[in-house]
Amino acid sequence: MPSTLRPASLPDPLGPFRCLHGHLVDLFDRLSPEDWQRPVPDSEWTVKDTAAHLLDSDLRRLSFQRDGMTPPPPEEPIRSPADLTAFLNRLNADWVRASQRLSPRVIVEMTRWAGAEVVDLFESLDPEGDALFPVVWAGEERSTHRFDVAREVTEKWVHQQQIRDATERPGPESPDGPEILHVVLATFLQALPYGYRDTEAPDGTLLAIRIRGDGGGEWALRRDGDRWQLLEGRVENPDDERVPGAPAGILTTDTDTAWRVLSTRRKKASLLPNIEITGDRDLAAGFAATVAVMA
Repeated sequence: MPSTLRPASLPDPLGPFRCLHGHLVDLFDRLSPEDWQRPVPDSEWTVKDTAAHLLDSDLRRLSFQRDGMTPPPPEEPIRSPADLTAFLNRLNADWVRASQRLSPRVIVEMTRWAGAEVVDLFESLDPEGDALFPVVWAGEERSTHRFDVAREVTEKWVHQQQIRDATERPGPESPDGPEILHVVLATFLQALPYGYRDTEAPDGTLLAIRIRGDGGGEWALRRDGDRWQLLEGRVENPDDERVPGAPAGILTTDTDTAWRVLSTRRKKASLLPNIEITGDRDLAAGFAATVAVMA
C-alpha cells in the first residue's frame, strides 16, 4: 500500500449535525408562502412535504432511541434490503400524507424543538456504542453511533439542499460549510466497498478518487483479497500504471457532483459528464452506480 494511504475514517459528525440543524431552521424562517408549495427537483414531494419528512425523522429518533419506544412492526416480514426500503417508503408516505393537515409554521416550530432535542441526544451517546439501526446501504449489520449520526448528517444535508434547489436559495456562506460537506462526502464514500462487492479485480487493484473543491479530498478503493477497502490519502505515482502501487483507474470530480451522484438513483446520467475517468473506465463505473441512501 502506498505510504500516504490509510484506512478511511469518519470525521466527528456532531458539530456538523448541530450546525445543519441551525441552518435548516434559518432556511425555513426565510421561505415565503409560495416557496413551501414548490416542487422539489427529482422528487414527488413539495418543499413542505420534504420539511415534514425531516421532522418525522427527528420525532421517530426521539421516540425510538431517546424514549425507548418499540417501533411498530412492519405489516410484512423484512427479508432483504429491498423489503426494508419498501417499508421505509410506506412509512414516509404515510407521514407526508398526514402532514397535509399541518401548516408550515407548525412544521417549523416543531422542527426547531425536535431538532434541538436530537442534537442533545446525539451528544449524549458513546460514539463507539451500538447504533439502534445499522447503516444498511453500507452493508453493515451493526453500526456505531458515530456512523449513525454521520448518516443523519447526510440525510439532513441532502434534503436541505433539495429545498435550496427548489427555492433557488444558495447554501449559507458560513465557515462550517466545507466541514459539513466533507463529513457528507466521507460518509457517502463508506458505501463504496459494499457497492463494489460484486466487482472482481486482482488483489491490490487501486481506484483513486479525487473530489475537488472546499470540503473535498482524496480517497482510494483497494482490492484486499476477496473484498474492497476504502482508504484516504493521495495515491503515489498516479500517472504511470507500470509503477508498483499505481492506480488502475483515476476518478476525478467536484464536490457538488459527488454528493448528488451518491445520493440518488434518479437522473444520474445528467451528472456523468462532470466525472473525469482515466485508466480502467469499467472499474470506475461502480462509483456512479453506488447509492448511499435507502431509496
